[in-house]
Amino acid sequence: MQYVSNLQEWWENLSWQMASKQTPDEIYLLLGQSMTSHGFTYYAHGIKKALSFSNAKTTVYGTYPDEWKQRYNEMNYGADDPCISSSLDSGCSVVWDKRLQKQNEKLFNEAKECGLKFGITLSVRSIGNTISVVSLAREYEPISLSERLNFEFKMRAIQAILQESLVRLGDNRFVPTIVTLSKREREILQWTADGKSSKDISIILSISENTVKFHIKNIQEKFNAPNKVSAAAYAAALGII
Repeated sequence: MQYVSNLQEWWENLSWQMASKQTPDEIYLLLGQSMTSHGFTYYAHGIKKALSFSNAKTTVYGTYPDEWKQRYNEMNYGADDPCISSSLDSGCSVVWDKRLQKQNEKLFNEAKECGLKFGITLSVRSIGNTISVVSLAREYEPISLSERLNFEFKMRAIQAILQESLVRLGDNRFVPTIVTLSKREREILQWTADGKSSKDISIILSISENTVKFHIKNIQEKFNAPNKVSAAAYAAALGII
């Protein structure tokens, strides 16, 4: 019970302090200070927008060394960061162990050169299917299993508080892409995603093929998509279909 009480006190204190911050920089500075008191030298928050496939960018903020943040962003390491993908797949935080490091040795070797030797990462899907990533790192002492379990809850709490605070400040990184589809447009897009042709869809929905094509054209315009396949892909990425 004492552990739960301490967690609640930590959550309430952090939420209260975050509510007084007026800029994202102030928020990141506060979180960095909080994580330092918990034994981590560095803290980072990464955001990966949903509407980008071949060139998806994960932008890193927080107290990581500027040299590493610049390198990570320039090299677009977020597109092939095993910490992000492994955490999303498992639904849990992941420690930067040897198994993960073998999946992208260049990334981890360069991170170590900047003092990021031991770390833990939690990735979650956020507003508009955006991927939000929180990482804690330090130069000395591996992260134990008990420490990882202890921080599982705290990292989820940080994700929630971060999102709430950044949305409150009108941070456009968390402003969802809003595309409104009619019931008919959604139906046609769903069948398109299933690989059905315009003729197939016209038969399924008992409407003319020209009507199907008319709706598809409108759908493409709403997504600013070059073709119906891209429109279906964008809709899936945003969780619309």
